[in-house]
Amino acid sequence: MRSWRRWPSGRAGPGPDMADVAALHTLAEAIRDPGRPVPPGLVARAGADPAGRLAVYRNNLATGLVEALRAGFPVTERIVGCCHVNSSS
Repeated sequence: MRSWRRWPSGRAGPGPDMADVAALHTLAEAIRDPGRPVPPGLVARAGADPAGRLAVYRNNLATGLVEALRAGFPVTERIVGCCHVNSSS
């Protein structure tokens, strides 16, 4: 069974077109780089601030990366300390 969804371009269908791929790429760049502005067209429900919602994704990414470092390098964390691992990532 195919999964149908609505893509950033507003089109519904089984796969993205190039405009959708570009929009998702822009969103991914904005999530990875806190210095980037909120991508155009990003909206939030019920009048919520899109920048605040984007900040949640940025925080989730940073937390996931810190946890991956801790899981992959436990000895390093013990040597340098957890505070240093948190601040360096």
